[in-house]
Amino acid sequence: MATCMVLRCGNESAATRVVHSGDPDRLPIEFRVCREHDSLIAAGLPFRYNDEDHAVYVGRDIDAAGLRMLVDYLGWQDDAGMPSDMHRHVFRDDAGDEFSFILPDWLAGTLRRRWAEQGIGDDDVQGA
Repeated sequence: MATCMVLRCGNESAATRVVHSGDPDRLPIEFRVCREHDSLIAAGLPFRYNDEDHAVYVGRDIDAAGLRMLVDYLGWQDDAGMPSDMHRHVFRDDAGDEFSFILPDWLAGTLRRRWAEQGIGDDDVQGA
């Protein structure tokens, strides 16, 4: 029988999970997991499938591999000394941590529109 695809698990797989990316041009991702990981993922455990090594990352492995995803745009802040078209933009990732990046307004606006189309983020925040 095949083994669980969660990194370093090695238990026999009992279920196949299918993940749709939301992009109609991409095929869904299928991976095998053991009963334990299947129940944890069903309960909301964050996970990422890594195409490069065909493994599923969970918990701290997501952080170690740099696979967190930005999911919310929280707004922007003016910083003294920056050009008027550059602002510090604040985001939240799927683990609930906040990150900020200095972006030009045109790029931040493009990202906000793209995420709004996907139902991610809030278009009614300051600077939107």
